[in-house]
Amino acid sequence: MLTPGLRARYYLATSRELQRLNAVSRSPIISWFSESLSGLSTIRAFNHQAIFTEINERRVDRNQMCYLPSTTVNRWLAVRLEFIGASIIYISSLLAVSALISTGVDAGLVGLVISYALTTTSSLVSMLAMLARGGSADDFFRTGLCALRAK
Repeated sequence: MLTPGLRARYYLATSRELQRLNAVSRSPIISWFSESLSGLSTIRAFNHQAIFTEINERRVDRNQMCYLPSTTVNRWLAVRLEFIGASIIYISSLLAVSALISTGVDAGLVGLVISYALTTTSSLVSMLAMLARGGSADDFFRTGLCALRAK
């Protein structure tokens, strides 16, 4: 079984490569569409609409072969992150309620703990999404601190 660090490195490398492939396969579609719009009158004059449509469909199909694995990998990560987040929230809620019952901790403090658990989960998802896009952990903390200062 792979350790979480190895999984994270493997995921980041795979995700970046799939995003690169998606961008590389999307570029010909955009340029082909732009060229087709520019030469639309010529295409219609020589009655080559079917040829251009077929070529465009092949390029879109090739792009979809790159897009689907990218989406699948992102959903794979999202399911695992949601599970981790739900576990964090469940454990912190369980401990907070048991502390409330046994020691008489203030209910406001229990709400604060659960609120922090929810915030931690969303921060984890945001950080990994930024890392997958090619950012660094320093970028995440810098943007997070700027967002906190703005509030």
